[in-house]
Amino acid sequence: MEFALFSELPVLAGHGARGAIVRILRARGVAVHSGRKVVAVGEDKIELDGGKHFDAQASVWATGASAPPWIAQSGLATDSLGFVEVSDTLQSRSHPEVFAAGDVASVIGETRPKSGVFAVRQGPVLARNLRRALAGEAPEPFRPPSRSLALISCGDRYAVASWGGLAVQGAWVWRWKDRIDRRFVERYRSGAAES
Repeated sequence: MEFALFSELPVLAGHGARGAIVRILRARGVAVHSGRKVVAVGEDKIELDGGKHFDAQASVWATGASAPPWIAQSGLATDSLGFVEVSDTLQSRSHPEVFAAGDVASVIGETRPKSGVFAVRQGPVLARNLRRALAGEAPEPFRPPSRSLALISCGDRYAVASWGGLAVQGAWVWRWKDRIDRRFVERYRSGAAES
């Protein structure tokens, strides 16, 4: 059995881990085809822009974040991709009584990718701002970090860490990721993350 990954953009563009992930994929028998946009998937083939076809017994088509259609119908101001346009206080630019955070929203003036790292950090600010709005107080701004740590599991208890242009990898990175993930989940179970 052969595996292939087609990506219109370079795999993990902008991450220091890009090269490491591509090498790991290739070492595990996954052919990487960057700069190739998939335009259609059939029962037994994949079609790329330009008309080239590849035979495929099974396909998984993963896409980036996209705005749900209800946002365009809601009357809320949206960015060019259809996400709710919010200020740094996570309030809708057109309806300040509406708050939005995470992948459904785009903070005006920020060019951050749709990422769980940023969505999770918006959560406590969103919770505080909802309480502040109900109390008649001014909301506080969300201040995103200038960069974030990405921990990417590769299976077999092996992971790659990416911080800016730096990348490290190994079983120890997987243990580090596992410890962080478990602490994060426990924090939300206990309610401590709301403070």
